[in-house]
Amino acid sequence: MRRDIAEQMLAHLRELGTPFNGLSALSDQLESDERTRVRRSIGQIMATAAALQLQIAQQYPDLDPDKAP
Repeated sequence: MRRDIAEQMLAHLRELGTPFNGLSALSDQLESDERTRVRRSIGQIMATAAALQLQIAQQYPDLDPDKAP
């Protein structure tokens, strides 16, 4: 992957935090079984995003958002 694309992808991945926090907060209003199903789905999407982030960090370790500058 080209570095410029990797940087743009990471920027978009960082932007996902706020919407996912909103989804999680809204799921608090659901009944137990439905809440569990929705939160599981949210978690799966977040795990996929984290896997993409990991792929980028493996190719460009200096872009790893978990590493302090």
